[in-house]
Amino acid sequence: MLPGELDLDETQQWVSKTLREIGGDIYRMKGVLAIAHSEEKFVYQAVHMIFNGTFDSESVWGADEERVSKLVFIGKNLKHDALRQGFGACLYSEERAEQVRKR
Repeated sequence: MLPGELDLDETQQWVSKTLREIGGDIYRMKGVLAIAHSEEKFVYQAVHMIFNGTFDSESVWGADEERVSKLVFIGKNLKHDALRQGFGACLYSEERAEQVRKR
């Protein structure tokens, strides 16, 4: 579980890279993510190297609900610390958003 909001582009790039590198060891991945600037929850799921993520228009963050992201990996030989670190690096920040806008 990761408190805060995620940068959607960073998250998708990280998931893509992770699945390319260790997708054969990932049986299943699923999660609900809090994406910056979105009231809708983002639902992620993957089987091996095939993944899909969509905003769920029927599931929005409540006014009093803590915006946290949960991502679960089921597989073999997974390096939990590396996955946590990569996931944590996807947190949204105004500074990073400003750097991307300047490119």
